[in-house]
Amino acid sequence: AAHYRLAATATEGAARGKRCVAMRTFLGLGLERNTATDATLGIDVVVGSTVGTRVIGIATMGAELHVAGELLRAVGAIDHAHLLLGIASYPGSRLRGHLSVTTKGRLVVLGLHHPGRGIAAAHAAHHVDGHHNRDAKLQRLLRYRYNAVPGDIGGRFYYIKEAGKPAWNPGYLPSRTALDHYECRHGMGYTCFDSSKDGLRVQATFFVPLGENCELHDLVLTNETAQAKTVHLYGCMEWCLWNAVDDAQNYQRNLNIAESEVELGVIYHKTEYRERRDHYAFYGVNVPTQGFDTDRNTFLGHMGDWSDPQLVREERSAGSHIVGWYPIGCHRLDRVLKPGESVRATFILGYGRNDRDKKFLAPGVIRKDTAHRVMEKFADFSAVDQAKEALARYWDELLSKFQLQSHDEKLNRMVNIWHQYQCMVTFNMSRSASYYE
Repeated sequence: AAHYRLAATATEGAARGKRCVAMRTFLGLGLERNTATDATLGIDVVVGSTVGTRVIGIATMGAELHVAGELLRAVGAIDHAHLLLGIASYPGSRLRGHLSVTTKGRLVVLGLHHPGRGIAAAHAAHHVDGHHNRDAKLQRLLRYRYNAVPGDIGGRFYYIKEAGKPAWNPGYLPSRTALDHYECRHGMGYTCFDSSKDGLRVQATFFVPLGENCELHDLVLTNETAQAKTVHLYGCMEWCLWNAVDDAQNYQRNLNIAESEVELGVIYHKTEYRERRDHYAFYGVNVPTQGFDTDRNTFLGHMGDWSDPQLVREERSAGSHIVGWYPIGCHRLDRVLKPGESVRATFILGYGRNDRDKKFLAPGVIRKDTAHRVMEKFADFSAVDQAKEALARYWDELLSKFQLQSHDEKLNRMVNIWHQYQCMVTFNMSRSASYYE
């Protein structure tokens, strides 16, 4: 292992050294080397004359920094996690059939085969950079309920509703409708669902594209029957009021501050933007929509919950505009699928920030340059496919820095893929059991 002593200046504007150390994300940073043998680096962080803690980092994770007047280049981007964690949970009382775990390259497939009728009871919970931006406590995009029962209910919801039939979810929760087929795949930086019900198949891929503060939720619906199907697809995000802790406490204030804007195919979460914030969140889709809602109470209905929203049950939208109370972003797509036909839609959950003196386009209308750029970038499905391919290349290059070849296939897989992947998870989540530290 090579050792570096980095003299990071503590003066403002001097190559941003102060910021890097203060953010703690500097710890564990490895510097790029010409030789592939430098897998880890010991780093002595120096601020002024005070020597910080020596840490061990992964050589292929980091950012571009100017430290002590010298450009230090590392692989990747420290500002973005570029990582999608998928955790599949199978409620024991609902699990039937044979569980198989196989690998396809750098992809693990969790498949549940059901003899006869059976059900697939599984759900994936994602806690990624797209769930918050930079600060999981103070800039949380989507609501997460700590110690909630049942667990992993919150944030992203996709409902499939055929005319006259109960709604279901590609990830089983929250509707808990029995599925005919379920598969959850966790790969390098992405998670996929492949589910079907009554001859309607849904393939959903979730990932964070490189270089962007957004998540892409790419869905493909296929009619595998010999009859036409009328399908309603609802995509719904529940916004957090930015501060993850205060979001669940100060109701006297919180229930009065929610604000949103709606453009064609995009919903903007701009709570507190007028008063003191310079950032916003947005949720859009790159195909035409037939309805939207921004009010959770309207969407769920009186005394309703996420397992059976009233508007989904009634196969409609209300066009609600939130002022206070509980903000959401919900899009509805209506499609008629011919036998064998597929339709595709990519939903985009993103984050934007503006300069303090350029926050508004008009009174009450926020500047949306970032959102417009991102939505335009991924308006074409070829751009979504290219983002997937770029993510795959990123992980191939990252994992190729160190490879073990032995007679044991499982050992190779653990060392070459999952051990390194776990190091990245630890780096990004700081070994923390909390979702807002």
